[in-house]
Amino acid sequence: MSNIYHELKLPCINKQQGNFLYLIIMTRITIINFDANLESISKTFKFHFYADKIKASMRKEWPI
Repeated sequence: MSNIYHELKLPCINKQQGNFLYLIIMTRITIINFDANLESISKTFKFHFYADKIKASMRKEWPI
């Protein structure tokens, strides 16, 4: 990690500050990705929810 900051030539960053900065950047990236994927996540969740309901109703009609 120290090599990355050395290449970026950021002034006066020690390891603790560097880790904190990295954490903030990665958190921001994760939040952006989560916002972008929220709609697809909800669609997938709905699909799995309905698939589970269909499986449950099929089990009632045709018990294995």
